[in-house]
Amino acid sequence: MSAGRGFYKKLCTKHHKEKYKMNYGRGGKLREEVKRTLGKKNIKGKVTHHIDLDKNNNVKSNLYIFKDSESHNLSHSELKKIVKDLLASGVLQ
Repeated sequence: MSAGRGFYKKLCTKHHKEKYKMNYGRGGKLREEVKRTLGKKNIKGKVTHHIDLDKNNNVKSNLYIFKDSESHNLSHSELKKIVKDLLASGVLQ
């Protein structure tokens, strides 16, 4: 990797971390909106999942709170398996 690409990668990573923290960190815009929508005071350590995968759709019926990131990641891997099977069987194209 060239020095230019390494710098760009660090810059992108830093930007992503700052954006993530601004939206999801303590007091972050999206975290506060989710807390307000769900009427919960403390969602520390929990992961909010947008059922329709649209992170801007914070309607209560579109949100699911996982107890931790491990549970959230497991659900995504299971969904990927289901979609793969549906594609293989021709149900989805």
